[in-house]
Amino acid sequence: MKLMNCLFFVLLGSLTSAVYADDWPQFLGPQRTGLSAEKNLVDSWPAGGLPELWRVDGGVGMSGIVVVDSYAITMVQTEGDQRVIALDTKTGETRWSSKLAPAYLNGQGNGPRATPAIAGKYVFAFTGEGILAALELTTGELVWKRNTLSAVGLRASQYGMASSPLVVDDKVIVMTGGSPGSLAAFAVKDGKLVWNVKSRDSAGYSSPALLELAGRRQLVAFTGSSVIGVDLTRGQTQWRYAFQTDYDCNIVTPIAFRN
Repeated sequence: MKLMNCLFFVLLGSLTSAVYADDWPQFLGPQRTGLSAEKNLVDSWPAGGLPELWRVDGGVGMSGIVVVDSYAITMVQTEGDQRVIALDTKTGETRWSSKLAPAYLNGQGNGPRATPAIAGKYVFAFTGEGILAALELTTGELVWKRNTLSAVGLRASQYGMASSPLVVDDKVIVMTGGSPGSLAAFAVKDGKLVWNVKSRDSAGYSSPALLELAGRRQLVAFTGSSVIGVDLTRGQTQWRYAFQTDYDCNIVTPIAFRN
């Protein structure tokens, strides 16, 4: 079954006393917790719904939307390609649309799975078959793209690459591969492989997070059957905890709780 991604924004200004929209630059927001720092939101949902500001057709896929300044960016599959598109948040007009890869077909749903990330002047996107790319935020011009499976020497997961890129300092990090999988870091500037943590587990379908645990900043990621802590600089596994799920399908993003 094809999943249609129809992008739309709603107007909140008339329903709040003062709303200042924070950027939402990556999957699950600024800290990957799903929490927004915005205040003075509506206390209840109006019976007739919120006034709609604009609506545009999207395409096939499962990617979320990221927002920085006046750019709303997502990935869709349309016109036979996987594309990154940038829309104007005020008008919904397309600012640019950039082809990354041919259409991705999968029995569990077609199109891209991962949500892009915006860091500085770049957009980072990850296609269903595992191509990681950097594009210029303002123009959509391709800076580099890398086949992550070829880079780490692994085959694709059964249901496609679903890890939303995490940008930390000078690295962009994704979970890639199938069985086994790999947590891999690529250089922001040119996409070269920096380090690669090959797992004895399958990759799963989770996105990594940067957390501070026991006073240490580290990457935490789910594989298909474990959760692991990885040193950001050296790419070495610091700890592992078994976390079994049916069909090795861990999909959630880890968060920190009480350190």
